[in-house]
Amino acid sequence: MNLISQIFLIILIACFTGTVSLGFWRVFQPLLLKQDPRLVYATLRFVCMMYIVPFGYLIVRLTWRGYLRTESIWKPNFEMAGDMDLVFGIAGIIWLVFLIKNVADSMVEFIRWKRLCRYRIPVADEQVCAEFLKVKNMLHIHRKIGIYYSSSIQSPMVTGVFQYNILLPKDHYSREELTVIFCHELVHCKYNDPFFKICSIYIGAMQHMTSGAKHILPWINEWSECACDVSAVCALRDVVTPRRYFEVIVDLMERMPENSKPDYIFSTLYESQQSLGRRIEYMKKYVKAKRGAKISAFVLSFLFVVTSMTTTYAASYGAAGVHDELY
Repeated sequence: MNLISQIFLIILIACFTGTVSLGFWRVFQPLLLKQDPRLVYATLRFVCMMYIVPFGYLIVRLTWRGYLRTESIWKPNFEMAGDMDLVFGIAGIIWLVFLIKNVADSMVEFIRWKRLCRYRIPVADEQVCAEFLKVKNMLHIHRKIGIYYSSSIQSPMVTGVFQYNILLPKDHYSREELTVIFCHELVHCKYNDPFFKICSIYIGAMQHMTSGAKHILPWINEWSECACDVSAVCALRDVVTPRRYFEVIVDLMERMPENSKPDYIFSTLYESQQSLGRRIEYMKKYVKAKRGAKISAFVLSFLFVVTSMTTTYAASYGAAGVHDELY
């Protein structure tokens, strides 16, 4: 039963550390937004890692009293006994049932979208390919990224987890539209945004007992788009203005059918008028922000990381204490 108790300890500490880091992210969010929307997204990805990577568990295993022993560094200092076997066995079964349900729901949605994207045609238009390569070189992206047409989608999107592909609805695009589309989607590829969306789905399934974990995916979706807009506008500053950048997106969005649904698994160019409106507001705040504030942005981000890690250390010890009391 030692293995089961250690799995329980990992989940318990990840719940503590992730939730605490998420709470600090909510506190720091207004300050970070004043500096740069990309900082909000970067720190949110840090929160994701606090949910996934067992930093707190490793700290406890290496430093908690009684865990560090001469004969074995991994030897636990407790054993399950008495009626606790039955109590935590029932709790574990309930948790596992909800985990399987959440994973199954996510897999069904993911498979549905994979089927929609299955029937794709490689882009052979020389003008489209040339614009794609130009934007790719401008962003200094060297990894292989495919580009396809698909009749099953309504918005340009990036698919994949490690090997990315850009899908375009079957339509005629001007050169300016292609520039905006490719820059936006390639920025998603550059910063591995689809991978973090998958991570947020995992967090929602694994940490379903916490209230904050289920909001990670919508937040990742929203702030990844805002950060992508800022990076794309900065990359295109010699080509289009921020105003024109969003005008192109609005023009493309008006071609989308009214009954289309937003997608939260893949990274798309636009989801809805409401989400696009928020992105425009965030961009306005970024444009109005004072330049030359890199030092304050660094200090603020560093303060967030230090605060989160310090609290993680304390929360890990608190979780380990609760764990020992339970057993």
